[in-house]
Formats: sequence, C-alpha cells, structure tokens
Amino acid sequence: MIENQSERHQLLSELRQTQNELERAMNHLNQVVDPILVDCTIHEIEAAQLRYQFLLNRVRSMDSGS
Repeated sequence: MIENQSERHQLLSELRQTQNELERAMNHLNQVVDPILVDCTIHEIEAAQLRYQFLLNRVRSMDSGS
C-alpha cells in the first residue's frame, strides 16, 4: 500500500512537471517566428501532451485498482 502511495505521489509529481513543460512550450510557441523553431516547438507540445496523457492514465489506473 505504501509502495502504491509512493508511486502515485511520483506520478502526480511527473504530471505537474509535464504540465509545466507543456505551458512553457506553449508560451515559447507564441514567441518564435522561425518556421523551423515553430515546428520544433509543436513537436515539444505534442510530446508533452502524449506524456501527460500517459501519466494521467497510469494514475487513473492506480485509482481504479485501489
């Protein structure tokens, strides 16, 4: 049980970190003008969104299994 709480705490921490990364990338997208940087930033946003969804699904899976 404690191990699950520790893992859940870690996942929630990673979720917050990923959310911050997503916000930074979105802010960066509003500032870049070079087409290559725009493409790179879009890929960063997409990667962060996928990571966020993955982590959220893991947390939900843990919560439904409790």
